[in-house]
Amino acid sequence: MAEKTPSKLKGKKGERVRKAVDHSGDSCQDLGLNRTGYDLTASGSFDFTCLEATFLGRLLQALPIPALLTDSSRLVTFVNRATARFSSHFERIKGHAFCTLFQNPEEAAVVHSLIDQVLSSRKPRIHEGLVEFEKGRIWGRLHFQPIRMGREQLAMVLVEDLTSEKRQLDLTEKHREELRRAQSELEVKVKERTGELRDANLRLRREIHERKVAERELQKGKDRINALLNATTDLAYLLSADGRFLAMNEAGARQFLLPAEKLLGQQAIKWLPGEVGEKLRTRFQDISRTGKAIRFDEESNGTVFDMSIYPVRGAQGKIDEVAVFARDITERKRAEQRLRLLANIIESVNEGVLVTDPRGRMVYVNQAFVRLTGFSREEAIGQNPRIMKSDRHDQRFYQELWESLQEKGHWQGEIWDRKRSGEVYPKLLSITALTDSAGQLLYYVGVFSDITAIKRTESRLRRLAHYDPLTGLPNRVLFRDRLQQALFRGARERRMVALLYLDLDGFKQINDTMGHRVGDDLLVEVAGRLSACLRKGDTVARMGGDEFTVVVSDLSSMHSIAEVARKITQEMSTLFVLQSREAFVTASAGIAVYPDDGSDVDTLLQNADTAMYHAKEEGKNRFAFFSQHMNTAVRESLYLGTSLRMALENNELEVLYQPIVDLASGLITDAEALVRWNHPTQGVILPEQFVPPAEEYGLIVPLGKWVLDRACRDIVQWRAKKLPSLHLAVNVAGPQLKEHKFAESFMKIVQDAGLNPVDIGLEMTESVMIGDADVNLAIFQQLKDMGFRIMVDDFGAGGSPLGYLKQASIDTLKMHRSFISDLDTDPDAEVVLSAIIGLAHNLRLKVVAEGVENERQFRILRDLRCDQWQGNYFCPPVTAEEMSRILGDKI
Repeated sequence: MAEKTPSKLKGKKGERVRKAVDHSGDSCQDLGLNRTGYDLTASGSFDFTCLEATFLGRLLQALPIPALLTDSSRLVTFVNRATARFSSHFERIKGHAFCTLFQNPEEAAVVHSLIDQVLSSRKPRIHEGLVEFEKGRIWGRLHFQPIRMGREQLAMVLVEDLTSEKRQLDLTEKHREELRRAQSELEVKVKERTGELRDANLRLRREIHERKVAERELQKGKDRINALLNATTDLAYLLSADGRFLAMNEAGARQFLLPAEKLLGQQAIKWLPGEVGEKLRTRFQDISRTGKAIRFDEESNGTVFDMSIYPVRGAQGKIDEVAVFARDITERKRAEQRLRLLANIIESVNEGVLVTDPRGRMVYVNQAFVRLTGFSREEAIGQNPRIMKSDRHDQRFYQELWESLQEKGHWQGEIWDRKRSGEVYPKLLSITALTDSAGQLLYYVGVFSDITAIKRTESRLRRLAHYDPLTGLPNRVLFRDRLQQALFRGARERRMVALLYLDLDGFKQINDTMGHRVGDDLLVEVAGRLSACLRKGDTVARMGGDEFTVVVSDLSSMHSIAEVARKITQEMSTLFVLQSREAFVTASAGIAVYPDDGSDVDTLLQNADTAMYHAKEEGKNRFAFFSQHMNTAVRESLYLGTSLRMALENNELEVLYQPIVDLASGLITDAEALVRWNHPTQGVILPEQFVPPAEEYGLIVPLGKWVLDRACRDIVQWRAKKLPSLHLAVNVAGPQLKEHKFAESFMKIVQDAGLNPVDIGLEMTESVMIGDADVNLAIFQQLKDMGFRIMVDDFGAGGSPLGYLKQASIDTLKMHRSFISDLDTDPDAEVVLSAIIGLAHNLRLKVVAEGVENERQFRILRDLRCDQWQGNYFCPPVTAEEMSRILGDKI
């Protein structure tokens, strides 16, 4: 416990005490009492002998703090009502020892000692410390004041509760230190207090000065930061933890097209595109959570930024701010993309790429280099390209290569190099020197490709350009060259040169029935037989398809040429065995001889071709020399083909009808439509003359449609006249079947005329029907399903397989007129006819005999039970009007 002596009250204060005694109703403040101490007398004691004791009691009762009086025996003589704050039985304390008020004996002993001191010395005392009363422990300040009551010496004890003040002072060590310093300063003179205040004032000024210095330093730091931010071309921002702009450089402000003053304090996210703002918010959260800087790329409105965000920690180590730096890397990204694209292209190309430094050491090779050379990247990098050098080139070659590089900066050409395996191969190499802007050499770039396959292809192409790939014979190009050379020699040596143009008879039938592979084998076999028939210096060539040419030079007579042609035709007529299957073909050959039949290649070819067609017309399996008569026939065919187009436009064509009669009843049941050409200068031209040119010049399709349309219209007119109904037979040529949607076009013509397809029979020769067997069978079935009748014309001349007749859904066979004419001269002709008719009937086919010219032929056919017949014996072909009269006569 500490003791303190209060200051004495002098002058006016003593006067106020005396006035307080005279006026007991005045407050304690008028007696000089306060919360920090009570000064009751200026002399250290107060004599109350002149006052009533009751007045003192009233005065003490009026005090708001506990007040007690004790005598020299330390017995309580007075206690006021305020003592109830510390003791519930304060009224019973009077007359008892003062120590009974305290719970702690040690505290009671200290208080008793202070009472004794006050009574003995007659000087006031103050005791401050922890005091425990009945109602609790407090931090109290006890004022001990000597009082004399008459002759009785008393001690007055006032108890001041400072617990709340003490608690406030004990909150921190600093407060406790200030409290101790304040307690000690109570004993110091006013001068010392003034000095402390002066020191405090000096400290305050010093702190203000230091704060201003710090603010100036802070401003300098901000200025340095702003200068640093503006020194970079990057976008720089300082943001608060909640995303508001705190600072930015000029480049950052320009990004938003506003001055920095208008942006500071605003939320950064609202100035950014939605997606970018949300990503930035997430980045801030990541930084706040991890405390680590992050770097990433962000694209906004087509611009790519390299973003760096750094956490900025405050004095407490908390992340209060973030620094954001953004660099426009759009062009760099594009350049990187271009470089990656270029790298991917270089890695993916089939050409090998190698890059060397100026000293010739390889610094880069692509994957194609590894694949083409066999050297791995590790084996190639650092090596000189001479590790691939072959022995195919001399020193002069490489010297010219380097001279070209030094002078032009580029070299390109073919070079032979060696692979890692030792294989030597050709490659196309291009070398380019790369220099910087100052012309200083940086690298050599080589690009090469393995041209082994190209070399092989060139070789094959050279062969293909001159030789037929199937037979190995010279092709048309080489043939023309050799024929030209033979003509040069013939002109120089005045000798004949013969050109034979051959075409195989029946090749198409074999190709269609046995397959194209068998057909190819046949052509190879034919090439071998032709070569075997010739001398070493002669030439046999394949012109295409099943056409061949033979050049025979150094001939002295036409007889020797004929012998060569006869040998060839005989050899071709020998049986072929192809893939264990037998095949029989013949050859028709046309011969043109230099110089009589032409002096140049094209003329000889044309004339030989003309002679070959003449040989076919004569019956095939033979050869024919070119003559002027043949040439005239060719020109005639060309003329007819040209004129026929005009004939269709000028209505020069006419359809005639030949009645077909039922042998059993004698009635006209059908009629065959036959076209004639009424030429304005040449008169009537028969189909045998103009149909071949029509097929050759592409006129057979419109011609066939015209005939069908004309015939349908004639039938309609006959029926309008109530004439007997009959069926119509119309001839169909091979090219018509190849027309797109042939069946649909015929169906439309018939329906447009108002007829039914069942009224029409389509006649085709055997050769036409088996020309493209698989395709034709499908067309025949389609026509059959539509209602058309299918008829075979000239049966027995083309050698059609019997099985094909069953597959082709045929309705009628028209026997070739040669079988009918043979009845007059050949005793066995009747037997053949009987067999054909029997075969047809067994196949449920109707048989028509055409070309009946006399009574005898008619009677034989009737006896053989032929179904129908036609010919001049009954009626030659007539016009539509004449046919109308014939039908009318039959009514």
